[in-house]
Amino acid sequence: MDGGEISAHLEFFADSSSRRLIDPRTVQRLRSDVLRIRRLVRGLSSPLRGGCFPSHCASASAMKQRTWPMPSRDTIKTLRRRAAREQGWRCFYCQLPMWDTELDEFIVRYGVSRGLARRFRCTAEHVEARCDGGKDVAPNIVAACLFCNATRHKAKHPLDASEHVSVVRLRLAKGRWHPPHVVAALSKRIMPPV
Repeated sequence: MDGGEISAHLEFFADSSSRRLIDPRTVQRLRSDVLRIRRLVRGLSSPLRGGCFPSHCASASAMKQRTWPMPSRDTIKTLRRRAAREQGWRCFYCQLPMWDTELDEFIVRYGVSRGLARRFRCTAEHVEARCDGGKDVAPNIVAACLFCNATRHKAKHPLDASEHVSVVRLRLAKGRWHPPHVVAALSKRIMPPV
């Protein structure tokens, strides 16, 4: 079935609640989604909306020729937990404690609000990003808190892991990374979080 046939079927599909045809804008969106899925299946597009490629990754033409198998969720989870245990459940960047499954226990242990505690959820951080050729292997995975991990990748041109460590620790020392009262609360306890 090609795009024209799908469009024809969509245009004649009646809305059961009002017995009218689907809005033409909806048909157009569905058409573009079908085409995007086809390009994705053929390996001609990125899974990101609109076929955009992250600016910190390789060029679009190089990306089109690469395919990355989706890592097993269990593999990433296992690597993340192993890295977290090796790091003493401390973030690779800011060295503050993290939690993995027990948010409420973390809140009680450190006396921080739910919103602030969420930023310390343990995440798997690829030292060398996947789009730069990094693999899902133990030497390339470290455990980082959600805030540090997300902040590194929000930048237009993300720093590599070693540069990001320097930036985070410098800003943390100046009190400009995590709120100072949170840093003080998390520094009091020496027991590793769950």
